[in-house]
Amino acid sequence: MEIEVVDYLGSARRYFYSTNQYQYYLSEGYFYICNKGDIVSAPVEKDHHLIWLDPEQATECLFHEHQSWAIQKVMARK
Repeated sequence: MEIEVVDYLGSARRYFYSTNQYQYYLSEGYFYICNKGDIVSAPVEKDHHLIWLDPEQATECLFHEHQSWAIQKVMARK
């Protein structure tokens, strides 16, 4: 899908412990506000699907706290 970057929202980091790999990782995210554009190709991986969630649903589904932070920051702008 094409996107148009409208604004840079910010970056955030979170250390977390992987219970699958038994070690700590740094998850770093860079967040942008974008407009969605045209779909330019079919999905490459058959088990991956793009779905749109309302902000509350998305916050509940995300694993990393800094991803939820980004959604909350966008919602505070409205």
